[in-house]
Amino acid sequence: MSNIVKMFQFEHAERRYPVRVVEVDGRAAWVAKDVCDVLGLTGDPGQHTRNLDEDEKGLTTIQTPG
Repeated sequence: MSNIVKMFQFEHAERRYPVRVVEVDGRAAWVAKDVCDVLGLTGDPGQHTRNLDEDEKGLTTIQTPG
């Protein structure tokens, strides 16, 4: 398992959102918190991923600045 983090800026309505994509077992995995921010979803990201299939979600540790 790898956890290489790639970051890009999603731009919408003159606003930029940082979005992290993590490589897990050779596949791209989006960071749920970042996707929720882009979509304007508030609260715990876990409540928004609860209905995903098991193969569509997972946990991994990534290093963050600070």
